[in-house]
Amino acid sequence: MTARGHVLIVDDDPNDVKLLAAILVKERYAISQAYSGLDAIRLASEEAPDVILLDVMMPDIDGFDVTRALKSDVETDHIPIVLVTSMDGVDCRAKGLELGADDVISKPVQRSDLLARVLSLATVSKLHKEIQQQHDLSLIPFSQLHHQPYDKTVLLVESDKELARQLQHGLTGAGYRVLVVAAIEQAEVSIRVTAPDLIMLDAELSGADGLVFLDELKSDLTFQNTPVIVIGSSVDLKSKVDAIERGGDDFLANTVDTVELLARVKACLRRSEAYFHLEKEFKRVKNEALTDSLTQLRNRLYFDTELQHHFELSARHRHADFCLAMIDIDNFKQFNDDYGHLVGDAVLRLVAHILRQAARASDTVARFGGEEFCIILPNTDLVDAAVFAERFRAAVEIQTFQGVDNNRVTISVGLACTLENDNRPEDFVSRADAALYRAKVGGKNRVSNAH
Repeated sequence: MTARGHVLIVDDDPNDVKLLAAILVKERYAISQAYSGLDAIRLASEEAPDVILLDVMMPDIDGFDVTRALKSDVETDHIPIVLVTSMDGVDCRAKGLELGADDVISKPVQRSDLLARVLSLATVSKLHKEIQQQHDLSLIPFSQLHHQPYDKTVLLVESDKELARQLQHGLTGAGYRVLVVAAIEQAEVSIRVTAPDLIMLDAELSGADGLVFLDELKSDLTFQNTPVIVIGSSVDLKSKVDAIERGGDDFLANTVDTVELLARVKACLRRSEAYFHLEKEFKRVKNEALTDSLTQLRNRLYFDTELQHHFELSARHRHADFCLAMIDIDNFKQFNDDYGHLVGDAVLRLVAHILRQAARASDTVARFGGEEFCIILPNTDLVDAAVFAERFRAAVEIQTFQGVDNNRVTISVGLACTLENDNRPEDFVSRADAALYRAKVGGKNRVSNAH
């Protein structure tokens, strides 16, 4: 059975390690154990766990120093850390969060609280590792992600006027822009107008359930990645667990302490920025993997995927019309032989640009390979496709190409539209390719339709 995640438990007391391990193993987490700060640093680097549960009071190096060391190392700075402590008080929690810990929980550890926090952090951590491993990303170190408070907007959804005043005072004093609303209806409007960087949401609003609103936020694709700190009673463990299990990023007791407030807000925004950079880098690498580096058109891999998608869509809708244009640059080998590959590359880039400009927004223009291009024409019958294909051909013919004879380049186009007996996308491509061959044999610089 696949483990739900890998947790490194660090505590100099073997009994505490056994207790935490028993809770997590029962929930199908893989466990590693360390009994000193030095071992924790070594195992974190060697094993890259999804979450680290780290005792604060240890004899060699305490949990604060271990956190500082792990968060200053690019190999381990992304690993979520939950400090576990018997020390009570705001200063301990604030110090841990300021150093980069993701949460601080008190001993004796409550099972439901522990599992909710580990599940939340492990999910994001595993996503981080999966994307990085699959795409060999070189991500920005978390330690370099510093936000300036005056760049950040916090939406505070709080119906208790005195609590709202205290929270707003603490946040604005640190430089955050703060918008305060008392009702969910107002929050719904403010979120869409201001797109806040962080939402602070009371779990028990006057006449409304804040956690139901949290569910709505986390199911909305536009705002599901906006961090949310849920505000609730410090003695209401169920509300804290519910908030985290339903997607809340942190929980803040409604007995306001400015130091802890600012530490939790900063930690939450730090995690959010790290996720934003991860997502941005993932999209960049994914786009590069599907883009031809020379022409900046989509590549063969993207084309094959899109063609399969359109082929299946056409079959589901009783072979709704869509067509494929296969395009080849006439006499391209001669360009390379006579003028060199640099001129050949310039021709490829310019033809690609012309095709992209001539195509519709709904068309997929890709480099098929070598001097061949292809264009998927959705919702298009053969008559209209022939008009578009002629447009592509003419657009290339009238273009001036510097560095080649007569400053002219031409293309041949093979055109095919879906038929009921096309069992595979490959059959479709073969018919378009056969039409392209006929255009070549017929004299080039022309459009030929598949039979």
